[in-house]
Amino acid sequence: MKRYLKYAIGEVFLVVIGILIAVSLNNWNENRKTNNRLKTILEMVKTDLIKDSLSCYYSIKYYNSQDSIAKILVSDTVSKEYLKKNRSSTSIPFTNIPFKMSDGSINLLKNESYNLAVATDTIIRTIIGFHDMYEASFKDIDEKIKKDVQDNTAHMKTFDSHAVDIFNKNIPDDYYTYFLSEDFKNRVVMHRQLTGNNAVKLMENFNLSVKNMIPYIDQRIAE
Repeated sequence: MKRYLKYAIGEVFLVVIGILIAVSLNNWNENRKTNNRLKTILEMVKTDLIKDSLSCYYSIKYYNSQDSIAKILVSDTVSKEYLKKNRSSTSIPFTNIPFKMSDGSINLLKNESYNLAVATDTIIRTIIGFHDMYEASFKDIDEKIKKDVQDNTAHMKTFDSHAVDIFNKNIPDDYYTYFLSEDFKNRVVMHRQLTGNNAVKLMENFNLSVKNMIPYIDQRIAE
């Protein structure tokens, strides 16, 4: 009887050990799959950040190119002759370059946060926090610039009585009077404050932050 009991206990012990090994192997395999999936997503996040940074670079370049034109528009020496030759220069307070951060890869990363190891990963939490902070900032400045453009456009309509002439490309001389007014010059200055200062500085900070963030992403991918 004792021999049978020892045999039974041994069998149970082997079964338990087998189950524990199977569970461990399964956990190891699941963790490996999660880690590989996570690395793929982080590669996508890195690609999106670089792409967004490049878009910011071209937006910065465009906004900065408007500085010299804006200075001419608000100067006391600007004339109708200049405006006639450089008609597109008057478009500054009526233009905007909308920018929205890529969010496909970051949403995939957020979806992985059901895993406790992922949710508590310092680098991943930093990446998500970084994205959310800048996404909110870009949305805020974009809404402000968009509203400014809408206000400027609506205001100009109250002064513009040459819509048909402009459509027919027969622009009368007094059409340019509005663009020489103090009101228009003030609107150019205020618009440049939003684009040339606020938006550009935000984009420059974003690009610098992306540059600093990439090594941490690379480090996490290499683990």
